[in-house]
Amino acid sequence: MSTPLQLRRESAVDLAATTPAEAEPAYDQTNSRLVVGDGVQAGGIPHASYRDVQAQTFSYGVAIPVGDDYSLDLDPPLVAYRDGVTVTFKPLRDSMGPATLNVNGQGALPIRKVVGIALVDTVAGDLQAGQVFQATQIDGFFQLLNRQP
Repeated sequence: MSTPLQLRRESAVDLAATTPAEAEPAYDQTNSRLVVGDGVQAGGIPHASYRDVQAQTFSYGVAIPVGDDYSLDLDPPLVAYRDGVTVTFKPLRDSMGPATLNVNGQGALPIRKVVGIALVDTVAGDLQAGQVFQATQIDGFFQLLNRQP
């Protein structure tokens, strides 16, 4: 005979106020997604739902400018930078010089582009408002994968 598994079920706000134990599963009723605790991260580690995959909210967002720093909030949030993480973003304002990207408050990293065979910092106008860009985090910076001519 099987035993039903009961998951902790709470709103996103209530989950964010707790730190689920390591391997403790929970269900975020607000966002309809599974969350698994690691004993450290407040609210646990969210796992993308089918709705998240369709909406691409875990890898796309609007980049809010603060000077030449751009702030990007993904949902579920990126909990740590890791080489190979690729994000897609649309800046709200053109870049005015060397730009950085800060994803979910993990810290601002320089945005670099390929020129010939070198990686160099972006310059004024490399990021244009309303255009969509992809960048991959590697070795402590974001490398633009596409750039307007």
